[in-house]
Order: sequence, then structure tokens, then C-alpha cells
Amino acid sequence: MKAKIAVVLLMILAVALYAAAGFADEKEKADADKGAEKLTIYGGTRGDIPFPHWEHQEVLADCGVCHAHFSQKKDAIKALKDDGKIKAKKIMNEQCIGCHREKKAAGEKSGPTSCSQCHQRS
Repeated sequence: MKAKIAVVLLMILAVALYAAAGFADEKEKADADKGAEKLTIYGGTRGDIPFPHWEHQEVLADCGVCHAHFSQKKDAIKALKDDGKIKAKKIMNEQCIGCHREKKAAGEKSGPTSCSQCHQRS
């Protein structure tokens, strides 16, 4: 009788461990789909911009808000500026600061609303 109980308990433990491993793997896949947790955006002569990517995803929920304007590649904004496809400050002034100011005006938690609050010179 004790042997049967031990076998059943071991089977339950094995199933629980398998399920937990699968859950952890799914979480890792979901996090990988979200891209990097934090990014550094090229900021020109004013200095680079540390960007909390996942925080923005939680607030915006629609990746297209940003990625409709630039691809999901490293230094995409810099490349668009270098190619003359967007003007300097266009993304930051229209997208970033504009959204932050709207949220602040609505009494919601917002991000920085001036250039110097984001750009960090080395």
C-alpha cells in the first residue's frame, strides 16, 4: 500500500514539475516576444536616451503606436534621420513628449516632458 502511495505521489510531483517547467518556458517566450526590457535610443548630440521598453508596452498596449513610424531594429530612428526620412526631433517631440504631455494634462502618470529629462550625455 505504501509503495502505491509513493508511486502516485511521485507521478503527481513529476506532472507538477513538468507543468511548472512549461509555464516558465511560456513566460520566457512571451518576454522574448516583447523585445528588450530596456533599450538605449540614439539621441544625437544631446546624448543617448535610456528607454524603458516594457513599461511603454504596458501603458500603450499597441506596438503600432511607435513601430508604425520605425522598425524594430537597433538604431532604427538614427537610420531614418541619417537617410533623411524623418527630421531630427520628429519622433521625440511628436510621439514621446506629446504623449507624455497629454497624460500629464489628463492627470495620469506620465514620462518626462522636456528633452533634458531623457537625454543623457556621456
